[in-house]
Amino acid sequence: LFLACHERAFEDFGGVPEEILYDRVKTVWLRDDERGDPVFHPGFVDFAEHYGFRPRLCRAQRPQTKGKTENGIGYVRKNFWPRVRDYHSAQDLLGLRRRWLDETCNVRIHGTTGERPIDRLPKEGLRSIRELPPYRALVLERRRVARDCFVSYAGSWYSAPAEYAGREVWVRQTEDRLVICDQDRVLAEHPLA
Repeated sequence: LFLACHERAFEDFGGVPEEILYDRVKTVWLRDDERGDPVFHPGFVDFAEHYGFRPRLCRAQRPQTKGKTENGIGYVRKNFWPRVRDYHSAQDLLGLRRRWLDETCNVRIHGTTGERPIDRLPKEGLRSIRELPPYRALVLERRRVARDCFVSYAGSWYSAPAEYAGREVWVRQTEDRLVICDQDRVLAEHPLA
């Protein structure tokens, strides 16, 4: 759902920015390494590489770096939801959302930029995704490599490098492939059995 929301936003905005700022949520960030550099979730790294943007993290223990990301939630809560009275389906709600975006949200003067979002968006230099196929990582999970250097997945066995025997790896299923990774490093790739 997290990645699907990104894709809908990219479609709505008409493209992808060079960089996106995130809070330290586990769908994006796993931990900091020994040097203090972020270790991103490998599935999220794959998604970011597919769409060609660079994820950036808010600084830990610095709430002032989160202000812009949190403000949008409050704006929607105070401005959109009170206008929603009757809807019977998700399609109704999507229609109300589209109308609110077109007639209210994107045509107001924004407090930070002093411009209407609809006028500002073309100046943001978003890269088009029209030629890009949708992202297709269907499953991403942790698996332990057995002593015989195989990973069990969906009733089949896939080989992994010997030095990973007994260690956990990430397993990513696409439509026709199984990719075995250690963080963001691809260890093996196999046709899906």
